[in-house]
Amino acid sequence: MQADSSTNSPVPAVGAPAGGAAGWWDASRGTVRRAARRLWRAPGFTLAIVASFALGIGANATMFGVVDRLLLSPPAHVEDAGRVRRLLVDRLVPETGERQASEVLSYRDYEDFAAARGLAAVAVVSYRTLTFGRGADARQEDAALVSGQFFSVLGARAALGRFFGPADDQPGAAGVAVIDHGVWQRQYGGSRDVIGKTLDFGYGPYTIVGVAPRGFTGMDVRPVAAWLPLRTAATQMQGTMWATNRNLNMLRAVGRLAPGVDPRALEAEATTLHRNGRGEQIAAGKYDATVRIVAAPLIAAQGPLATAESRVARWLAGISLLVLLIACANVANLLLARAVQQRREIGIQLALGGSRARVLGLVLTESLLLAALGGTVALVLAYLGGDLVRTLLLPEIAWPEAAVGGRVLGVIGALALFGGLAAGVIPALQASRVDVVETLKGGSSRISPASRTRNALVALQVALSVVLLVASGLFVRSLHRVSTMDLGLELDRVLFVSPEFEKGASDEQETAFVRGALARLKTLPGVEHATVDMSAPFWSAMSLGLRVPGLDSVPTLPTGEPTIHAVDEDYFATLGLRIVRGRGLQATDNRPGAAPVAVVNETMARVVWPRQEAIGRCMVIGGDDDEPGEPLCATVVGVVENARRSSLIEEETMQYYFPIEQGTVEYGTPDLLLRTRGDPGAMIPVVQRALLEAGPGLRFPKVQPLQDLIEPEIRPWKLGATAFTAFGVLALLVAGVGLYSVLAFTMAQRTFELGIRAALGATGQRLRGMVLWESLKVVAIGLVLGLAIAMAVAPRIEPLLYGVSPRDPVTLGGVALALLLVGALAATIPARRATSIDPSAAFRAE
Repeated sequence: MQADSSTNSPVPAVGAPAGGAAGWWDASRGTVRRAARRLWRAPGFTLAIVASFALGIGANATMFGVVDRLLLSPPAHVEDAGRVRRLLVDRLVPETGERQASEVLSYRDYEDFAAARGLAAVAVVSYRTLTFGRGADARQEDAALVSGQFFSVLGARAALGRFFGPADDQPGAAGVAVIDHGVWQRQYGGSRDVIGKTLDFGYGPYTIVGVAPRGFTGMDVRPVAAWLPLRTAATQMQGTMWATNRNLNMLRAVGRLAPGVDPRALEAEATTLHRNGRGEQIAAGKYDATVRIVAAPLIAAQGPLATAESRVARWLAGISLLVLLIACANVANLLLARAVQQRREIGIQLALGGSRARVLGLVLTESLLLAALGGTVALVLAYLGGDLVRTLLLPEIAWPEAAVGGRVLGVIGALALFGGLAAGVIPALQASRVDVVETLKGGSSRISPASRTRNALVALQVALSVVLLVASGLFVRSLHRVSTMDLGLELDRVLFVSPEFEKGASDEQETAFVRGALARLKTLPGVEHATVDMSAPFWSAMSLGLRVPGLDSVPTLPTGEPTIHAVDEDYFATLGLRIVRGRGLQATDNRPGAAPVAVVNETMARVVWPRQEAIGRCMVIGGDDDEPGEPLCATVVGVVENARRSSLIEEETMQYYFPIEQGTVEYGTPDLLLRTRGDPGAMIPVVQRALLEAGPGLRFPKVQPLQDLIEPEIRPWKLGATAFTAFGVLALLVAGVGLYSVLAFTMAQRTFELGIRAALGATGQRLRGMVLWESLKVVAIGLVLGLAIAMAVAPRIEPLLYGVSPRDPVTLGGVALALLLVGALAATIPARRATSIDPSAAFRAE
């Protein structure tokens, strides 16, 4: 990097400015003008520093937008959010023997909390995905069923119309709804006539009585299209049992603390109320007697319910600061090199009476101007980067404002000020401490006393780059392990189809539709296999009463009871499940009156019949008091490989597969699974048209790749791998440029010395080796320091990884090799210049 060789004086002319504020202001303006002229006359130098600042500040601004939404800011339009608390149930889970904080509870639990004197008000919410419209024009969006005091608990006010209240949330009350501000704009054009219109989602009618303010999402940060009264909507959708059965946990509770009440006092009171309400279950040994209620912050990421994305975001916020520090170190090195190059000019000016304070002020002003320019470019990077992160990595989060809002602008300004000062202090001090006598006596062959500082800054850049690259490597390897893990299922070309029917359709009508649709889908040219399942993977799970002759009870695992899959003979081929022993289901099994048979997975065969052969054994399915139909003794005819049931990362589960036509149709409508011959995405509209043409009664044909159901679980690793890799590569490039700049400047300073070595017989190979050694020595110091830091923080990042040790030798070795290669490449051009020095020319220049 060539420093500015302008003849402009680095300090102002001799003489003090006029006194007073006016004189100070004139002097400051003069300093800014001189700094701006110097930067203008060295465009390459200026652009390099502006780019460094822009990348460092832009990375931090982008991550701040994410961290602010997930960790710092409460949901929009919540009044005095610090007094609003989530009510969590912390209890012992019998299946695992561990305590777990859960947000879901029953309506009876909510009624208990309503008696708490420590709460000014309490409300509950249940999220549902509803289909608005019907047929090909229908759309599915998230809705919230909320109790009557929900809006008053949060303290929000409607943008148009009104919010509904307790009087609207009563059995038999007329259906009313509040719609999202974005829905109002998109679907209704922002017309004020929206009040009084009705929503069409299969129930109702529900009359729109209000529009939520822009950005309002309730108690969470997920998008919500509409809010409906809980008791009206839930009763229409699923009857009345949900309001009386304490085992139906489907609600989340939020309450506002009464004036003067401490959260810990509320927790004690709410715990007593909850234990009293669950007293019968506790006495019967069916509920944890040590259960307690936790009044957690409204910002979920600040409490025990922090998501994996929010935990990764915390690390990314810290890592992005490292990128800024690397950029500041690089800028400081360039400014330091510039100041050293001009030390003779500085010495002359000081000898003529110039002020050291004015020298310091000029260098700092230059640094701040460069940081301001970098912050301006960072605005664009933050806007583009923020939108990219939101769209690709955090699509389930509602973003109430643009990627660059007021808070992000403030952060960019603060970071620019910090970066300008941090990068300019050391060069400014070095420039202002020039020894006038030594500088005027010395020639260019003298090695600057700042060389050790420059090397230290490069070593710091290398060390911080190591930390970033190690984190990047660990997340990339975790993502690879997750993405390539053996699920037992082949999901790559499988579509998941969940038909939604019109209200009032009977189970028989829905089942008949599915049968006809299955036959129709099997004839489509792009469909290789098609099947049904009452417990589709990653979507639902169903258990029936199960007995095994000769056993007092069927053994259970921490993951629960065995899950039944009511399927047909194409199921295993559709999902790529391999039969380990025996046979799979056949067409002759899947018809009424056939001999009942079943296929069990490897885990169930081992747990239920240890050290015995499961094939040929009998399983008595069904027959419990609350289950329709007669019990069936199904003979095990095969054992299939294990497959994930509901999560990518889960303990062993017991699963078995039973012909759907042998009596399990009474338990609901199955979903469909299709294996396509090509791209499953291209088949989605084809499948939707086929379903809509299959017959009346279908409200909406939900069709999506089965892989999409597990995408939310992969997203934390994808977020970490993408962001850490981007930051790591950025840091590596900046460190490489910084190392090259230092070596190039050092070699330029040592021209006389190198000329003497060449004149005394030093070969080009020896000179190249010397330069290479200078490079690798600095890299090695930074590498050792960076690896030590990475090893020290490794245990803290371990919970975010999967299948990879935080001290993974492959990752550490790969990072070390990458840094050594960068060091060698950075030394290439300076080494070539060192071997091309003409001794006589070097002597004349000196």
